[in-house]
Amino acid sequence: AVIVSAIGTTLGVARANGGFSKLGFTNNLDVRAVLLAAWTGLATLLLAALGIFVVMFALNVDRAGDLWASLDPGFLGGLGLAGACALLLPNLVLWTASVLVGPGFVLGTNTSVDLSGAHLGAVPGLPLLVALPGPGEFPGWTFLLGLIPLGAGIMAGWNLLTEPGRPLLERLLLGLAAGVLAGLVCGVLIAVSGGAIGPGRMASAGPPLLTPGLVAMGSMGLGGAIGAGLGHYRVARAHNSPTGRPRLRLWHKSPSTD
Repeated sequence: AVIVSAIGTTLGVARANGGFSKLGFTNNLDVRAVLLAAWTGLATLLLAALGIFVVMFALNVDRAGDLWASLDPGFLGGLGLAGACALLLPNLVLWTASVLVGPGFVLGTNTSVDLSGAHLGAVPGLPLLVALPGPGEFPGWTFLLGLIPLGAGIMAGWNLLTEPGRPLLERLLLGLAAGVLAGLVCGVLIAVSGGAIGPGRMASAGPPLLTPGLVAMGSMGLGGAIGAGLGHYRVARAHNSPTGRPRLRLWHKSPSTD
């Protein structure tokens, strides 16, 4: 209730004051640039996690329909079950992000999912949980999904908006800060997404408390520095080009008007 009301209040104040620019707690351009870049990296990671979850659910939508029919919740029960699934969706997206970061998550005793594979026992009969992968080891290419947090950090650094002419080292440090901040926020969200969902074997569910955040800060921080370095070259080329556009293909030639 506190989070929902705080979000609504923030949106209302922003609407009443003509936008979000007046809500900033500082006029420091570097801080604003880091915050905006961190938001870009965080959104990239969470959207990727959402996309993977949607694909997994779509591949098993028939099982979800069969499970719903077997539960036979009726009209009012169906509304309650649909509401429970809607409330659970953000948690499952964050658990997917934890898998991408590395540590994965557990869903009761003898049930865990990470990039190496899935070890499934009995799971609650909620239709959304049909998105869980089948038990067993995953193919080797699945580890490539672990590059998504790094790519999200690169997106954060690439979108770092600072004035032209900044030294490369400063941009690298700002990109590193943006990536680390995005990883920290992601780690906090993942940490609060778990908890007990029932007695007994369901007393533990979700990702580890600290590990996802620490790993996300490292990988996204590295990505932020890489993205900031690439962005530095882009800004420098655009600033020196007569057309105002960077030319990334011909590294050995000076900017021209073509």
